[in-house]
Amino acid sequence: MLERETKFDVPPSFQLEELASEIAPALQLLPGTLQNHTTTYWDTFDLRLARWGMTVRYRSTEGWVVKLASLGRGNYLKRQEISYPGFPTEVPAEVSTLLRAYLRFDSLMPVLTLEAQRVKQRLADATGTALATLDIDEVTATDGSTARFRELEIEFSPGTPEEQLVEFTELLRARGAVPTSGAPKHVRALGVRAATAPEIVVPAASPDATIGVIIAAALARSAVQFLRHDPGVFLGEDAEDVHQARVATRRLRSDLQTFAPLLKNLPVMALIVGLRAIACALGAVRDLDVLQGRLQGHALQAPSHLNQHFAHAHSRLAVHQATVRAALLKMRDDPTFGVPVERLVTELHLLPLTPELGRPAREVAGRFVGRAWRPLLKFVSAFGGHPSDTALHEVRILTKRCRYAVEAMAPVLSPSAGDFARELAALQSLLGELHDSVVAHEHWQHLAQEEVAAELIDYLVAVERHAHKHSRAVWREQWRIVRGHPFVVGEMEQ
Repeated sequence: MLERETKFDVPPSFQLEELASEIAPALQLLPGTLQNHTTTYWDTFDLRLARWGMTVRYRSTEGWVVKLASLGRGNYLKRQEISYPGFPTEVPAEVSTLLRAYLRFDSLMPVLTLEAQRVKQRLADATGTALATLDIDEVTATDGSTARFRELEIEFSPGTPEEQLVEFTELLRARGAVPTSGAPKHVRALGVRAATAPEIVVPAASPDATIGVIIAAALARSAVQFLRHDPGVFLGEDAEDVHQARVATRRLRSDLQTFAPLLKNLPVMALIVGLRAIACALGAVRDLDVLQGRLQGHALQAPSHLNQHFAHAHSRLAVHQATVRAALLKMRDDPTFGVPVERLVTELHLLPLTPELGRPAREVAGRFVGRAWRPLLKFVSAFGGHPSDTALHEVRILTKRCRYAVEAMAPVLSPSAGDFARELAALQSLLGELHDSVVAHEHWQHLAQEEVAAELIDYLVAVERHAHKHSRAVWREQWRIVRGHPFVVGEMEQ
């Protein structure tokens, strides 16, 4: 469930009922209830989850709840909330598995207990349709802390337009409610230790940055991207989580290879090997997600008499998806899953400060971009007029590596570097479409062995052949744009 909420500190004199006449008739406050509850919060010894913006708690009235990190902060905090049944003194296995990338080799323990007296009311429109739940909590810590505060939390109902509540929140401010940072209750009570930076912080990469800062920023961005999406990989509710986690592992491996000459004290190869295993498991799931999406797209364009055959093909593909997803979850459960993640977190803190890493990045940026560009240029120049599909797949891999290098170094390169990276991304996308058509063509032929109608297989194969032919016809034009780009001519071929 996606939770949307905003929080206010409110003085002892603040009472919601006093607003009733001011919000009518457009809005109304429904009768409230009084609740008392005790909540125990769990975290690692170093409050790792709190520092990442996540919450694990047990409350007798609702069991175990995990709140993942914010999905974005506009006017309101948006977080995914997952509930699990279980006993108060034993963390459910699903919670530990969900947070595997964050916990690695550590366990959850109780870190704080809060007592709260809650007045719960609902805000509704003129028809009585609930728009939000309003909770005023009198919070007291019971573990030796002196923390005590009064907080108003507004959680919007699904589908409630945010603009519908703007006037209401402005009225709250006028009555003395003060917007908070949105920090969870236990973070406020635990204080500075829970509010410090997470394990990985992306350093600011300015035009004057050292090469060490540039490398650290590139690796940290991808590491954060992987960690943010890994819980979604376990939940399996959004295919984008698998895609983003896979992209992160690929970019990490690419950047480690590109910058390896400067990372002599890091276990670069061990990191690459560990990340490759994770990427392969993610890739198997992602490939079938793409195939399922491709099949759905083809179904929209196909003759209607094929509809029943598409349904059967979808079901057969879903069986394969379940198999590779099970393998992915098994990989996440293996103790070795935490090794590359732990190494990455540790090494980002201990990035070796050799003299070369302290040099201005602009002095060596061109060298490392060239290190990724030259293999691509040489490979394309060598394979002649009719490259194989396998060769074009290699071009895509080399293009991606070059793009990642340019994007990492962009803060210290000329303004044209950003445009060059976008042209590389366009080439990568065209070659990706070609590769997807090749993979799909092969998979549709395999479906012929699973009692999928031959008529549908023939249709799908014909569609993929057309897509394949188109991709092969247009990729060279994009390559010419990349090859003749001013960034290449002006900065890599001087």
